[in-house]
Amino acid sequence: MKETETQTKKIQKMDIRPWETKDFGNISIIIEEKELRTHRDLLKIWSKYFKAMFENGMKESNESKINLEGDSFKDFSLVLALLYEPLKYKLFDNNVITVLRISDKYQFDQLKEHCESYLLKCKLNWEMSIELQKYPISNELRNVCNYWILSNIKILILRDDFNLLDKKLIILLFRSFLKNL
Repeated sequence: MKETETQTKKIQKMDIRPWETKDFGNISIIIEEKELRTHRDLLKIWSKYFKAMFENGMKESNESKINLEGDSFKDFSLVLALLYEPLKYKLFDNNVITVLRISDKYQFDQLKEHCESYLLKCKLNWEMSIELQKYPISNELRNVCNYWILSNIKILILRDDFNLLDKKLIILLFRSFLKNL
Protein backbone atom coordinates (compact mmCIF):
# COMPACT_ATOMS: atom_id res chain seq x y z
CA MET A 1 0.00 0.00 0.00
CA LYS A 2 2.77 2.43 0.87
CA GLU A 3 4.54 1.75 -2.42
CA THR A 4 1.38 2.66 -4.38
CA GLU A 5 0.94 5.89 -2.39
CA THR A 6 4.54 6.86 -3.10
CA GLN A 7 4.11 6.18 -6.81
CA THR A 8 0.91 8.24 -6.84
CA LYS A 9 2.66 11.17 -5.15
CA LYS A 10 5.52 10.98 -7.65
CA ILE A 11 3.06 11.05 -10.56
CA GLN A 12 1.20 14.02 -9.06
CA LYS A 13 4.44 15.98 -8.76
CA MET A 14 5.35 15.29 -12.38
CA ASP A 15 4.08 17.59 -15.06
CA ILE A 16 2.34 14.92 -17.12
CA ARG A 17 0.90 16.16 -20.39
CA PRO A 18 -1.27 13.38 -21.78
CA TRP A 19 -1.38 15.03 -25.24
CA GLU A 20 2.35 14.29 -25.49
CA THR A 21 1.79 10.55 -25.01
CA LYS A 22 0.97 8.02 -27.74
CA ASP A 23 -2.21 6.61 -26.16
CA PHE A 24 -4.09 9.89 -25.84
CA GLY A 25 -6.71 11.24 -28.22
CA ASN A 26 -7.81 10.12 -31.66
CA ILE A 27 -5.64 12.28 -33.91
CA SER A 28 -1.94 13.12 -34.11
CA ILE A 29 -0.54 16.53 -34.86
CA ILE A 30 3.01 16.37 -36.16
CA ILE A 31 5.17 19.42 -35.49
CA GLU A 32 8.95 19.48 -35.79
CA GLU A 33 8.80 15.72 -36.40
CA LYS A 34 7.27 15.22 -32.92
CA GLU A 35 3.78 13.95 -32.21
CA LEU A 36 1.04 15.59 -30.16
CA ARG A 37 -2.07 13.51 -29.55
CA THR A 38 -5.39 15.26 -29.18
CA HIS A 39 -9.09 14.83 -29.86
CA ARG A 40 -10.56 15.80 -33.20
CA ASP A 41 -13.72 17.05 -31.45
CA LEU A 42 -11.75 19.33 -29.12
CA LEU A 43 -10.07 20.96 -32.09
CA LYS A 44 -13.41 21.32 -33.93
CA ILE A 45 -15.09 22.90 -30.90
CA TRP A 46 -12.35 25.45 -30.20
CA SER A 47 -11.01 26.21 -33.69
CA LYS A 48 -12.78 27.37 -36.86
CA TYR A 49 -9.66 26.36 -38.79
CA PHE A 50 -9.77 22.74 -37.64
CA LYS A 51 -13.55 22.59 -37.86
CA ALA A 52 -13.36 23.56 -41.53
CA MET A 53 -10.50 21.12 -42.08
CA PHE A 54 -12.42 18.18 -40.60
CA GLU A 55 -15.91 18.98 -41.91
CA ASN A 56 -15.36 20.34 -45.41
CA GLY A 57 -14.00 17.23 -47.09
CA MET A 58 -10.35 18.22 -46.93
CA LYS A 59 -7.93 15.30 -47.05
CA GLU A 60 -7.20 15.78 -43.33
CA SER A 61 -10.83 15.00 -42.47
CA ASN A 62 -10.04 11.29 -42.85
CA GLU A 63 -6.38 11.33 -41.83
CA SER A 64 -5.14 10.13 -38.45
CA LYS A 65 -2.13 12.48 -38.64
CA ILE A 66 -1.88 16.16 -39.51
CA ASN A 67 1.39 17.91 -40.27
CA LEU A 68 1.61 21.52 -39.15
CA GLU A 69 4.50 23.47 -40.62
CA GLY A 70 6.13 26.57 -39.25
CA ASP A 71 5.17 26.15 -35.62
CA SER A 72 6.99 25.02 -32.53
CA PHE A 73 6.12 21.74 -30.82
CA LYS A 74 6.53 23.44 -27.44
CA ASP A 75 4.26 26.36 -28.40
CA PHE A 76 1.45 24.21 -29.81
CA SER A 77 1.70 21.93 -26.77
CA LEU A 78 1.15 25.01 -24.59
CA VAL A 79 -2.00 25.87 -26.55
CA LEU A 80 -3.31 22.32 -26.02
CA ALA A 81 -2.42 22.59 -22.33
CA LEU A 82 -4.51 25.75 -22.06
CA LEU A 83 -7.43 24.07 -23.83
CA TYR A 84 -7.34 20.84 -21.84
CA GLU A 85 -6.35 22.18 -18.42
CA PRO A 86 -7.04 25.93 -18.18
CA LEU A 87 -6.93 25.89 -14.39
CA LYS A 88 -3.49 24.29 -14.32
CA TYR A 89 -1.79 26.15 -17.17
CA LYS A 90 -1.88 29.94 -17.23
CA LEU A 91 -0.93 32.80 -19.46
CA PHE A 92 2.11 34.79 -18.44
CA ASP A 93 3.92 37.77 -19.92
CA ASN A 94 6.53 35.43 -21.41
CA ASN A 95 4.05 33.17 -23.27
CA VAL A 96 0.95 35.24 -24.02
CA ILE A 97 2.08 36.59 -27.39
CA THR A 98 3.07 33.10 -28.53
CA VAL A 99 -0.37 31.77 -27.55
CA LEU A 100 -2.04 34.75 -29.25
CA ARG A 101 -0.07 34.11 -32.46
CA ILE A 102 -1.06 30.43 -32.61
CA SER A 103 -4.63 31.22 -31.57
CA ASP A 104 -4.88 33.71 -34.41
CA LYS A 105 -3.27 31.40 -36.97
CA TYR A 106 -5.55 28.44 -36.17
CA GLN A 107 -8.61 30.51 -35.24
CA PHE A 108 -8.88 29.53 -31.59
CA ASP A 109 -11.00 32.67 -31.18
CA GLN A 110 -11.92 32.32 -27.49
CA LEU A 111 -8.31 31.65 -26.55
CA LYS A 112 -7.23 34.67 -28.60
CA GLU A 113 -9.78 36.82 -26.75
CA HIS A 114 -8.43 35.47 -23.46
CA CYS A 115 -4.91 36.49 -24.54
CA GLU A 116 -6.09 39.97 -25.46
CA SER A 117 -7.88 40.36 -22.12
CA TYR A 118 -4.70 39.31 -20.35
CA LEU A 119 -2.63 41.79 -22.37
CA LEU A 120 -5.03 44.63 -21.61
CA LYS A 121 -4.55 43.96 -17.88
CA CYS A 122 -0.78 43.40 -17.88
CA LYS A 123 1.91 46.02 -18.09
CA LEU A 124 2.84 46.22 -21.73
CA ASN A 125 6.40 47.07 -22.61
CA TRP A 126 8.18 48.19 -25.74
CA GLU A 127 8.89 44.70 -27.01
CA MET A 128 5.34 43.48 -26.45
CA SER A 129 3.84 46.56 -28.11
CA ILE A 130 6.08 46.16 -31.16
CA GLU A 131 5.44 42.41 -31.40
CA LEU A 132 1.66 42.88 -31.15
CA GLN A 133 1.73 45.21 -34.17
CA LYS A 134 2.34 42.12 -36.34
CA TYR A 135 -1.01 40.49 -35.53
CA PRO A 136 -4.65 41.28 -36.14
CA ILE A 137 -5.66 42.29 -32.62
CA SER A 138 -8.70 44.08 -31.25
CA ASN A 139 -8.88 47.85 -31.74
CA GLU A 140 -8.85 48.29 -27.99
CA LEU A 141 -5.56 46.43 -27.58
CA ARG A 142 -4.04 48.12 -30.64
CA ASN A 143 -4.97 51.52 -29.19
CA VAL A 144 -3.34 50.62 -25.86
CA CYS A 145 -0.16 49.52 -27.67
CA ASN A 146 -0.12 52.64 -29.82
CA TYR A 147 -0.71 54.85 -26.80
CA TRP A 148 2.17 53.17 -24.97
CA ILE A 149 4.46 53.68 -27.96
CA LEU A 150 3.29 57.25 -28.46
CA SER A 151 3.72 58.11 -24.78
CA ASN A 152 7.33 56.98 -24.94
CA ILE A 153 8.15 58.08 -28.47
CA LYS A 154 10.96 60.46 -27.48
CA ILE A 155 12.82 57.64 -25.76
CA LEU A 156 11.88 54.96 -28.24
CA ILE A 157 13.11 56.66 -31.40
CA LEU A 158 16.63 56.45 -29.98
CA ARG A 159 16.43 52.67 -29.63
CA ASP A 160 17.81 50.35 -32.30
CA ASP A 161 14.60 48.32 -32.46
CA PHE A 162 12.46 51.35 -33.37
CA ASN A 163 13.03 50.49 -37.04
CA LEU A 164 11.18 47.21 -36.48
CA LEU A 165 7.91 49.10 -36.60
CA ASP A 166 5.91 49.15 -39.79
CA LYS A 167 6.65 52.39 -41.68
CA LYS A 168 2.94 53.25 -41.98
CA LEU A 169 2.57 52.87 -38.23
CA ILE A 170 5.55 55.16 -37.62
CA ILE A 171 3.93 57.84 -39.78
CA LEU A 172 0.61 57.47 -37.93
CA LEU A 173 2.35 57.63 -34.57
CA PHE A 174 4.31 60.76 -35.49
CA ARG A 175 1.18 62.47 -36.80
CA SER A 176 -0.59 61.66 -33.58
CA PHE A 177 2.43 62.79 -31.55
CA LEU A 178 2.57 66.12 -33.38
CA LYS A 179 -1.17 66.71 -32.81
CA ASN A 180 -0.63 66.35 -29.08
CA LEU A 181 2.21 68.91 -28.88
